[in-house]
Amino acid sequence: MSIIDPQIRSETTPHSESPERDPAPAQPAQRPPWMQFRGTYGLIGLTVLVFAAQWLSLTLNGTDLLLEWGAKSRPEMTAGQVWRFVTPLFLHVSLPHLLVNMYSLYAIGPAVERFFGTPRFIALYLFCGFSGVLFSLAFSPFPSAGASGS
Repeated sequence: MSIIDPQIRSETTPHSESPERDPAPAQPAQRPPWMQFRGTYGLIGLTVLVFAAQWLSLTLNGTDLLLEWGAKSRPEMTAGQVWRFVTPLFLHVSLPHLLVNMYSLYAIGPAVERFFGTPRFIALYLFCGFSGVLFSLAFSPFPSAGASGS
């Protein structure tokens, strides 16, 4: 004997043998990581392309064009070449130098970009790099390049 009235049971349970389940809520489309963190991967891509061009130049011409391409150089910067406050961020002295800097950006960049958003992340990257070049200019007379300050 059932405690629940059959009339009530028929109103509260589905009439089919297999009850219908609510469809799963629609998930927002997941973007691949390179689309989620365009700033991070864009900076890595640009830096790797510049290094590849440096390497090709060295291989084809036999000359290292770091200074010509915009490495930090006190005489040129005091003569008004202000772009040298940013260009060193994308130049690297060697492959290990590039790999360490880009791995650091790969490891830390997405979290920072997620926190600040892409435009602010790129602005922060450039500001920190600019500050690193400024610091290096103040305390080292030697030419330098790299994204370590970023």
